[in-house]
Amino acid sequence: MSERSIRILLAVSLALNVFVLGAAAGAGYIWQAQQGQRDRAGDQRGLRFAAAGLSPDQRKAFRQALRRGAAPVGCRHRSGSGRPRGGGAPDRG
Repeated sequence: MSERSIRILLAVSLALNVFVLGAAAGAGYIWQAQQGQRDRAGDQRGLRFAAAGLSPDQRKAFRQALRRGAAPVGCRHRSGSGRPRGGGAPDRG
């Protein structure tokens, strides 16, 4: 191999190594940032945490609204597919 081809090969190798190291560092940074978000969020998922900052009266209203909304869903769930027996569109009311 000539000296020129060796220099070209070394330049290409250096560029590839810099690219791979940059990609690994970027992936590690993104992973750490997402891990920090997960740590801050903790296990605060679901509707029980949605009412955590509400006053007692607002919590009561929130629970009542959830119960009113859950009743029709529960009825459809128990009956099967959620569709009327006639095969038409589900009730949107």
